Amino acid sequence: LCEEIRDQLQMKELYARALLVIAEAYLSSDQATVAFSKVQLCLDLCEKHFLCKLKRRAKLLLADILLSLDLPTRALDLLKSTVIDVLANGSMLMKGKVRFLLGQAMLSRASAECE
Repeated sequence: LCEEIRDQLQMKELYARALLVIAEAYLSSDQATVAFSKVQLCLDLCEKHFLCKLKRRAKLLLADILLSLDLPTRALDLLKSTVIDVLANGSMLMKGKVRFLLGQAMLSRASAECE
């Protein structure tokens, strides 16, 4: 029974990883709205199965998508709610990415307010 549960969880994690890769591909091909839906599915799966590392990664990708959709305030709010978790538990790459996205969101929001 324990092995069966473990295998099911590994499949859920693999599915969540695949959703992130697909979302990144859509984002890189300028299809941010499709990428948004894939990341939302991934986040739901991560919430349900306590996949914390993937959840952090999905939130950073979601912030990147929000920035590409010209929603810097929403991206900044998401990043502010995520930054402590990423800086405390994320990899060096994730820590750098959250800092970069925070700066990008702040600049985008400031330039939107000036217009």
